[in-house]
Amino acid sequence: MNIELPSAPVMLERLQAVSSITDFTEHFYPLLVKSAGRKNDVPGVIMTIELAISDSSNKIPALRGALTLRMHDWISALIPSPEAAAEARNFWTEAKRHISAHKA
Repeated sequence: MNIELPSAPVMLERLQAVSSITDFTEHFYPLLVKSAGRKNDVPGVIMTIELAISDSSNKIPALRGALTLRMHDWISALIPSPEAAAEARNFWTEAKRHISAHKA
């Protein structure tokens, strides 16, 4: 499934509707907004979010957990189609489950 991410203003508005926490708005959102308007498949969108989490967490390590806990919210904010967002949430949940299973 090919997904077109929202334009920068729309993306920022949708992200701020999820949370207006200063650390998110100053460190995480600008990284995501760089991908505005791009087309990608579900794994690519998840990778975009994960990379933004990783990059913003390099500056403030405590952000990683807070951002990861909201992953389903970020997916919903970035993917306009409810069906595609549901597919992305399922993909992310399964990927995390697979990774956790292989860490044990």
